[in-house]
Amino acid sequence: MHQLPQDLAVHFNKKDHEIHALLCNTSQLKAQRKPSLRKAVLYQRSLDLQEEGISKGLKELQTDLNNDLKSGVFTYSTIHKDEKQRLINQLLEHHYQARTSIRATMKTAQIDASNTAERIGNKLIDLFECTGVCVFACFSCEHADNPSHAHSVDSDDTLNFMLQGMDITSQHFMRKFKQYADVLDLLSGSRQAVKNGASTARADVSRLMNECLRKITKNIKAKMDWVGYEFKVQSKYGVEIVGNIPIPRTRPTTWPLETVLAIRDRLVTGTINFVPMTKDQVAALAAKHKAARAAGGTVSGHDGRKDKGGTHAPCKTKLTAGGVKKSKKTVVDSDKDESSDGREDDDNNDSNSNKETVVQPALMTPGMGSMLSPVKGVSC
Repeated sequence: MHQLPQDLAVHFNKKDHEIHALLCNTSQLKAQRKPSLRKAVLYQRSLDLQEEGISKGLKELQTDLNNDLKSGVFTYSTIHKDEKQRLINQLLEHHYQARTSIRATMKTAQIDASNTAERIGNKLIDLFECTGVCVFACFSCEHADNPSHAHSVDSDDTLNFMLQGMDITSQHFMRKFKQYADVLDLLSGSRQAVKNGASTARADVSRLMNECLRKITKNIKAKMDWVGYEFKVQSKYGVEIVGNIPIPRTRPTTWPLETVLAIRDRLVTGTINFVPMTKDQVAALAAKHKAARAAGGTVSGHDGRKDKGGTHAPCKTKLTAGGVKKSKKTVVDSDKDESSDGREDDDNNDSNSNKETVVQPALMTPGMGSMLSPVKGVSC
């Protein structure tokens, strides 16, 4: 059975409005506190005691006031009308100041919490980009006294375990985790999930360089060639790279990771880009390459064939003019070979026709040679 608030108040020795406030889930901040002469007198007495350097709680103030009222030392009738109004206004001013200060404190705390969450989120994003691992924050830095920093959070005694069991602080643990992330960054070059991995970084450099080259040449098939840069990029497309960096004459797979990351960062920021060359520069390169060819050298930058000029094995037999190769001999049993040897004599052919069927050669066409149609079980 449901009990009325009055019954609950009697059972728990509380007032009706207190039980009603609990049932309605209303807090002291939301509830409207109506001013009364008794509350105004209690507040005035607390101010007087504070001026004398004495601090008393609400229960002690109420006990003293009740004793004074019972003994007749103090009565409400002795207070002048203007004095009553002053006490009421003083209490209302106190309520307003307390309410606004609490709201201001709550707003400040909300802003601090938002900033802290954003800062921790950025740290987690950085750790995820470095390691490729999603992690949850069990604790943060220990700055409980400073609201502008991340507060210490104890989740399932994680922080206590680290401080007592492992004898390590949260700051030291975060530094160790960052060092571990850096080590993973250098060692896991084959992992595509790692942002700064060597393999992924080299792929990014090639992609960004090709995009820049295709954008300036307006050729979707343009491709960067690091080894033959002078011949296949400068002379062919008439563009060159600017950015105050030396152009490596080797493939990106042989570059150290630091060089790859530096070039990728400059490509992303636009420090490295392509610019068109002048006609005189292109003509000078063409004359240089022409002279190199005349001298028997290579201009592509790539090494030539090592077996160039030597003897080669004979090429494989190509297709005939009709587009059909000669059929190879098939391995047959001795019994079948013996039966096929009787083709010289027509009488033998007639006697062996029941065992094996011999198919006559197909019609000869120019270029086909002596091609025979396939024979079941018989060598051609």
